[in-house]
Amino acid sequence: MIREISMIKRDILDFRIAVRPLRRIFESLNNKAIKFFKDETDLAIYLSDLLGDYEKVWNEIDNYTDTINALENTNANLLNDKTNAIVKVFTILSFITFPAMLIATILQIDTKTNPIRDMPYDFWIIFGLVALTVLVMWLYFKTRKWL
Repeated sequence: MIREISMIKRDILDFRIAVRPLRRIFESLNNKAIKFFKDETDLAIYLSDLLGDYEKVWNEIDNYTDTINALENTNANLLNDKTNAIVKVFTILSFITFPAMLIATILQIDTKTNPIRDMPYDFWIIFGLVALTVLVMWLYFKTRKWL
């Protein structure tokens, strides 16, 4: 989508660059033709119509420019929303796993005063604490409707 928008913007810009200088030429032709071809009213009408057609084309180019800019802004907003959703998921994931990792790291320290050391089923106690922490964090985020 971004590539298509960029290509269309480039085409519109090229067209604007090609058409912009024609305004002065058509206005000059229209003004000079009235003075130079006094008897040729058909030519004056033709040149006046040509200037009017130029204005229509220029207005269409402006409309296309506005439209493609609006599409580009919409696309940028959609991509930004998608990126924000992904960042939100990773942030919540890190906040869910951080307390579990902290508990596991603290209980991994080999000290004499470790309350769970040398207890029967110490692995399962630590695993239960970590799982409970993850569950509490997950429920908290779920009740806040962040998940």
